[in-house]
Amino acid sequence: MKRIIIVFMFLIALFVSGCSNKKVEVSNSTNNISNDQDTTDNNQKNNESENDKRMILLIDNVEVEIEWVNNNSVNDLKELAKNNLIINMSNSGGFEQYGPIGKSITSNDSRITANYGDVILYSSSYLCIMYGSNTWSYTKVGHINMSQSELKELLNKPNVVVTLKME
Repeated sequence: MKRIIIVFMFLIALFVSGCSNKKVEVSNSTNNISNDQDTTDNNQKNNESENDKRMILLIDNVEVEIEWVNNNSVNDLKELAKNNLIINMSNSGGFEQYGPIGKSITSNDSRITANYGDVILYSSSYLCIMYGSNTWSYTKVGHINMSQSELKELLNKPNVVVTLKME
């Protein structure tokens, strides 16, 4: 009888210690889930703060109001603008300033008539800002909300410096 009681107590002790290990495992997996959730929450907050940023365009350090088109070219420009993209532009034809962005990006050129205020991508690697009108194969990326005379005053000179940056 003593042996049965000893064996029974041993089994109970074994069972209780096994249960307590399982509780620790459950507790640890709960902590892991909580840590994973914290990481996911932090990633979502970082993505939200990235999405809250806007790309701004400066012409010779003057910020202009612009409406960006929702396309892959603009997404690529935003990636470049994270490091402040500075474009040295040249006047062409008395209707536009254009300059290289330093690499080819996504484009979807089609024959369009670009008018004053249009910001366009030419040949996948040049940004153009129109202060006149021209018909060519372009990808539109935005439009500057400014009168033609104000825009012409900013752009109708031999060279301008355009900066794209995220804010």
